Amino acid sequence: MDTSLFLNRFLNKIRNHPNVTCIKMDDTLITNARLVQHVAPIMNELDSVSGSSVALLMEKSVYTYAAVLAAIFGEKKLVPILENWNEEQRKAVLERAGLQGFLTAQRMSYYFWMTVEDAIDRVDNGLIDLHDDWVVADLYAFDGNGEISSKSLSLAEFLSGQNDVEKHLG
Repeated sequence: MDTSLFLNRFLNKIRNHPNVTCIKMDDTLITNARLVQHVAPIMNELDSVSGSSVALLMEKSVYTYAAVLAAIFGEKKLVPILENWNEEQRKAVLERAGLQGFLTAQRMSYYFWMTVEDAIDRVDNGLIDLHDDWVVADLYAFDGNGEISSKSLSLAEFLSGQNDVEKHLG
């Protein structure tokens, strides 16, 4: 799989079809242009995060989708935190991943807003040469006894959609 082809397709869709809907959540439609306007400021925020990983609360929000893309484009490994986990489980995952806190939709909603053109430039200029075997996420899950397990997810697995993420996370 050619990951640079995926990234170029993403940017070309935004440039050539900014008003096409790319995400539908309930009654909310998110266009390509609006999505990149969320991705770029999150990339800026992730630039200031020390370390190679970032935890993200997996809320049903455009900010969650944008943060996943921003993490990949910014070469940060994503650690998903599920909404249905209790505080003890969240702390266990953060401790195991060596992280202090996690991004939430509410926090990301305050990030600096950019024009579509500035956002495209930010994403395009921030892209790195991603490789298929690069680990984009560490997935954690709890079994019936509360024991934690983890699985790493490569970029190729993430882009293929053949990764059993839902199965692993439960």
